[in-house]
Amino acid sequence: INLSLGGNVATVAEAETYQQVTAAGTVVVAAAGNSGLIEFFYPASYPSVISVANVDSFGNIASSSTRNIRMDVSAPGQYVISLSNDGYSITTLSGTSMAAPHVSGLAALLKSIDPSATPFDIRRALSLTAVDRSVEGLDGVYGYGIVDGVQAADFLTGTYNQNGNCAPDEQLITVRLTTDDYPLETSWEIWQDDVALLRYMGFDPNSEVTINECIPTTGCLVFILRDTYGDGICCEDGAGGVEIDLDGELLASGDFEDGEIAGVSFGPGCPQTNPPRPQPTSRPAPQPTLTALPTVDLPANPTSSITTDKDSGLTSPPMAAPTAPSGSTAATRSKLTENKPLLLLSSAIFIFYVYW
Repeated sequence: INLSLGGNVATVAEAETYQQVTAAGTVVVAAAGNSGLIEFFYPASYPSVISVANVDSFGNIASSSTRNIRMDVSAPGQYVISLSNDGYSITTLSGTSMAAPHVSGLAALLKSIDPSATPFDIRRALSLTAVDRSVEGLDGVYGYGIVDGVQAADFLTGTYNQNGNCAPDEQLITVRLTTDDYPLETSWEIWQDDVALLRYMGFDPNSEVTINECIPTTGCLVFILRDTYGDGICCEDGAGGVEIDLDGELLASGDFEDGEIAGVSFGPGCPQTNPPRPQPTSRPAPQPTLTALPTVDLPANPTSSITTDKDSGLTSPPMAAPTAPSGSTAATRSKLTENKPLLLLSSAIFIFYVYW
């Protein structure tokens, strides 16, 4: 499905509709918007939709192309030969509405090459073979970069040398994610030096997804797991969790029971964040069976500080998850939740009254 429409307001019902369409096996591609601003534009900014930016014939981003962290890929969209709306003449048009059809057509081609490919497979092939135009990996201007049809096709057919056969200066990371009832809230990323190398989102409910990627062997890397609603992925609404292997060895695992963001830092160059603790003089209390993710050392963010999400066993990075524009309902759920702050305040007032 190719979409050339949208606005700045998101709704849960619409987001769930696109998720259901994708889960049924249909790839959804949408124009990222033509405001030239840093803002979300829906439906392109929904997790299950492939958002497409607009570049010119030199591969430069168009000044009118909308920017945001939900950008997936870029494609040609300046002065594209098109049919005029008068019904018979030829003209040239520009915008992300001209770029998105290139990606939609390429997605259809990939599906014809491998009919068994899922929307997730096709999105992955498009993203991981895209040609970088700014920082390495993912950015909010080009997404992963400009789509490359030949490389994407090779990726699907297994001739693209990326997964399971890493270069000498790379290592294989395996992320096994189990989602809860609300997968639209869940995403994970790998960062290095304030650059997002990988990002995955748009999963199915209560599913197990295994991703293998090649990442650098040098420098400090940070794995980030996000839940935009803020209640983790376990255990009220499913049995979600994550397990991370590095070159076949377990790096970290956890259930992520509460909070918006959790993660783990690893690799040479990561500073020591946990000083040695003295040995206990008495028998310690029994420890939970959950293996908590180690403390995270994250990319610098002067506007935030590192905090620990209660009961998660994980350390929260300072990069806040994206929020929908004012008036949006994207951050709400179609279910009842308890108002814990109000309940605590009411309890405090009651205790004070009884005591007095």
